[in-house]
Order: sequence, then C-alpha cells, then structure tokens
Amino acid sequence: MAEKGDKNLKALKEVWRRAENALCADCGKPDPDWASYTLGVFICVSCSGIHRNIPNISKVKSLRMDHWDEAQVQFLEQHGNVVAKATYEAHIPIYYYQPTHADCQVLREQWIRAKYERKEFTEQGRHLPYSNGLKEGILWKRGRDNGQFLLRKFLLSERDGCLKYFSKPDAKEPKINIKIDTINATFQPVKIGNPNGLQISYLKDNKTRNIFLYHKDGKEIVDWFNAIRAVQVHYLKVAFPVASDNEIKSRLMQKFLKEGYMEKTGPRQREAFKKRWFTLDHRRLMYFKDPLDAFAKGEVFVGNREHGYSVKQGLPAGAQGSFSWQYGLTIVTPDREYLFTCETESDQQDWIAAFSQVIEQPMTPQEYARNVYTLVVTSRGVSGHSAGSLCVYVVNLALADLLYLSTIPFVHLPAGFYLLMALILERCWAVTRPLRARQTGNSCRKLTSLALWLLSLLLTVPMMVMIQQRDSSSHNKRICFPTWTPEAFRVYLTVLFITSILAPGLILGFLYCRLARAYWTSVAAMQPRVTGRALKQKLFSRIFSIIAAYWACFVPFWAWQLAKLYWSEGLGISPTAQAYLNFGVTCLTYSNSCINPFLYTLLTRNYREHLAHSGERQAGDQAFFLTGNQGRAQAEGMPMASRGLPGGGLGKGRWGEPLAIKLQEQLQPGLNAAFC
Repeated sequence: MAEKGDKNLKALKEVWRRAENALCADCGKPDPDWASYTLGVFICVSCSGIHRNIPNISKVKSLRMDHWDEAQVQFLEQHGNVVAKATYEAHIPIYYYQPTHADCQVLREQWIRAKYERKEFTEQGRHLPYSNGLKEGILWKRGRDNGQFLLRKFLLSERDGCLKYFSKPDAKEPKINIKIDTINATFQPVKIGNPNGLQISYLKDNKTRNIFLYHKDGKEIVDWFNAIRAVQVHYLKVAFPVASDNEIKSRLMQKFLKEGYMEKTGPRQREAFKKRWFTLDHRRLMYFKDPLDAFAKGEVFVGNREHGYSVKQGLPAGAQGSFSWQYGLTIVTPDREYLFTCETESDQQDWIAAFSQVIEQPMTPQEYARNVYTLVVTSRGVSGHSAGSLCVYVVNLALADLLYLSTIPFVHLPAGFYLLMALILERCWAVTRPLRARQTGNSCRKLTSLALWLLSLLLTVPMMVMIQQRDSSSHNKRICFPTWTPEAFRVYLTVLFITSILAPGLILGFLYCRLARAYWTSVAAMQPRVTGRALKQKLFSRIFSIIAAYWACFVPFWAWQLAKLYWSEGLGISPTAQAYLNFGVTCLTYSNSCINPFLYTLLTRNYREHLAHSGERQAGDQAFFLTGNQGRAQAEGMPMASRGLPGGGLGKGRWGEPLAIKLQEQLQPGLNAAFC
C-alpha cells in the first residue's frame, strides 16, 4: 500500500509540474496547490473555496495535504488546465470580463459558475442573458446627498446607446441618460461596503460623476457589468470595423490603476496638508474628500516623460505645509509640482510605481484630447470664460484684413502673418506642452498681439513715410509712388518680403509639420491597422490647404513686385500685359482678405461635418482623433471615464459620432484655432 501511495504521489507531482498547470485555471494565480478531481483543473486556494460552493459540479482536494487515489490522479493526467480550457472556455465573447486573482470575489465566483455550472461558453452562438443589447432591472443606488441606498430602475439600450435610470419604477422620463461611450464601471466592494458593489463613472457637465450601485444577487450585478461591456463592444466594432479583438478589448472599461488615501497641499506649498481619497484612472488623478463622493474636488492630468512629467520620492526642500504622514512624493508637471504624503512606506512605493507606469507610456491622440478637454474645463471653472485663443487672435486678424480692404495695406502686410504665426504657435504648444500652454491667458495674448502690431508698424513706417500721392497720367485717380531711389526701394521691399512673408511662412510650415507629425505618429502607434493612406491624405491635405491659401494669394503679388524691381528690363512683357498682371495679383491679395472671415468659420465647421460623415461611413479614418491630444481636451477626458471609446457609426444624433467629434464640439472654438 505504501509503495502504491508513493507511486500515486509521484505521478501527481509530475502532472502538477507541467507548464500548462503552473497557473490557476480560473484566476491565473501562480503555483496553484489545489485541484478539482471531477473537472481535472488545478486551482488556487481562493478559487477552491468557490468550487466547494458547487459540490454537484466540482470536488476539490489539496495537492499538498490530502490523499489522492489512483483513479483521481489518472483523471488529472488525462485532463489538466489546457483540456478544461478547450472545453469550458471554447467560445467566450470578447466583451466578457475574465477576472484575475486581484479581482473581487463576486467576479471570480460568477466567472467560475458561468464556466462550470451554467456552461455558458461551451457552445458557439449560445444566447447569453447579457448579450441581447437590452437590459432592464432594479438596482440599489446610493443617493448623492443623503448617502442612502434606494431602489432605482435602470435601462440599458444598445439601440439608444445609453444607460438610463429612473427615480421611480413607473416614471416615463429618466432622471439621468448616460452615453455608453462615457461609462467606466468597476467593482468596489470595500469602498461601497457591499460584496456586490459596482461603481459607474461617467461624464456629466464636463465633470466626472460617480454613482454607486449594488444588487443582492451576485449574478445579476455581474450580468449588468458584462451587458455594459457588450454594448460598448458593439459601438467599437461599428467605429473600427477592421480592428482585431485584442484592440477592441483594450478599449473597454478597465480598473483604476490605484486608489487610496494620501495627504495633499495647495499650489503655494505652504498650506496644511489635507487627507483626501485619490483615484488614478490612467492619466487622470482625481481626489475626493470622501471615497463615495459623487464628484471629484479636483483632477490632475499625468502626461508622459517626454512632455515634462515625472515622479520623485520625497518632498522638495522648500515645502512648508504641515503634514502628519512622513512618506512624501512629488509629481512634477510643466505647470507646477504636486506634493503628497503617504501613511506608510509601502503606500508611497505603490503610488510611485503606479505614477511611473503612466509616465513611461507614450500618449495617444485620445489622451491628448482629454488633456485639452481637462484644461479647457478647468480654465472655464477658474476664470468663468473660455480659455481658447481663437477669439483674441482672430479679432486681430480680422482687423488686419479690414485695414487691407480699406486701402491701408501697409501694416497688414506683416501683421497678418505674424498674428497667424502666434496663433499656430500657441496651438502647437497646446499639443506638445499642454499645461504650459494653459498658463497663457487672454491678457498675455492681447499683449502679444499689441507687440506684433507694433513690430508690423515699425517695419512699415518707411513705406508710409517715403511715399506720396500723384495724379495718374492715364487714369483719373491718385496713385502712391515711392520717393526714395530705386536701389533703396528694392532693398526695402526685399527685406519686407523676407521678414513679413517668407520667414513667417516657413515658420508656419514648420509648426504645421510638427502638429501633423505629432498627430500622425500617435495615431499610427495606437492603431496601425486602422490608420492608412486615406487618413494621412486627409490630415496633411487640410493642413497644407490652410498654408497654401495664404501663400497662393500673397506670393504671386510679391514675386511680381520683386521681379519688376530686379528684372524690369528683361521681363519681355508689354505695358498692357503688365497692367493686367499687376491688377490680377493685387486683386488676389485683396480676395484673400475677403475670404478669410469665411475660412475662420466655415473651414472648421466643414471639417467637423467631414468627420461626422466619415463616422457614419464607418471608414478607416475613424481612427483620426484630431482632437486628440488629448488635444487637451482630455477630453481628460478624454479626462473622462470613457477610456477612449469612440461612438458608433449607426443611426442619428450623437450616438453615431466618434468620440473625437464629441470632443471637438465641446472644445470649439479654441481647439480648432490650430486649423483655421
């Protein structure tokens, strides 16, 4: 008997040591030391407790402490984790969340029951209760003000693309209508105080809103969770028809990277540190007075190292605020330094590791958009008005055009290009240095505009001083003639052309190329399969068309003027032809000032309509998140809980538009200033 027992033990260890059985079959935890001798799987001790709750399906034993007979060992030899996976996980929908050992009990339990007890994934095309695009039920919801959990009716609709909840079961109108592409749902049993607690975060009034739910039945709350993911997958497949399943899954709802208490101080670093609950949702660090607050007290965008973000252990030497926790850390941004303290060294190292993980990752276009969005929203909250630079600069550009149309073209010549260059330079900073760009207020823009006008005036003073009006011999009108020598006038016009047209034009081209490269590189890195030739053509053609409009109108005029000065005798053109040519190039410059107001407004609108039309076509350029950088929108969120989800491409209204279009609508007019 002893020899037979030793033989069984040796055979058991051989099966146990197989590479396929090195991880728990249900949660992936390394070194499982339990096994089910009725299912033939190796599992961890936590999952073994769940298996004990379904004794009619699974019977478990410890691999270290329990006795194994020969039949049980042979059953394990014939099965194992790979065979079980091929049977019980044969057809898992891509939206179904497969928990790990770090997930909560209810997720792991329902995952195990779905596999072995209900056998939901053994047959292809099987109808699942969370896969039909429509779910309705009653959930316990925590009140925003009183903190009491009350029963509320919820309705999830794939057709409408939203999650609704009603204050009363018989209510006809929902109290809140949540767009499906703004939802991020995570299980929070400890925070909510219920083993089935679910937190749903979404965007409301430009702020992240949290609602806290639970249901007494674990299966029901997990079904709601997977139903939301199923509807999101539907939208993603519409928006990205050629994306792989892995790409789709990477865009679904994800857990927060880190949560917990820290102490923080204010921007002057002299205020007392206050205890706050922090949530790191990828690049958004939100802090709350209480973990169950509906709205965050503030948000911090965390970019990557290339844009000037870093995390340091400890506090700077000049920090003066009083704090009770001794383990400090500092988040360095282009805008300022954020100081925090942790209760334990372990917490400090965990936070530093989480921040480092985010900072080392390259930023995607959606994250650029979320950052812009966060900055715009924050600026509006602080200053009470839009932080966009479009208004100040476009007003000055319109004034320059008005001067030109009013036959006062002298100052317009350099002013128009200088103002446009300042506007594009700020938009370029908004993409590459978002927080630094935010520091530029309207007062600074006005001073910049005034300085550019003065510079333009200085360059054109010689033109205004050294001319006089004479009666035309062939026309009944007065014409301006220079009073200096032809050589001096030639040198002056050459210098004016270089400083007012050529140099600003080259700088504009360089800035637009930087913007194009930043957007295209981010999109290509994020979605190499979706981004194609059509995307690059649309992006670069729109950028080039804006520069070409100015060059096409002004370069012929200046080329003609300089040609007459340098090669007046060698042109070989009759005086009549010269008169018509001069009239044509002059009208061309005036036409530019006439069409500029339309370019400032219609071009950006047409571009937005083109994106919407592309979204409805479900074409390959749906990956083009021009508002992307995280354009600053965030859109930090994308500061938002959407995790970069685009909308679908079907139906009418906002639910058929990609996320980039929604961000653009909320960021206008400031964000579009870079493209007008």
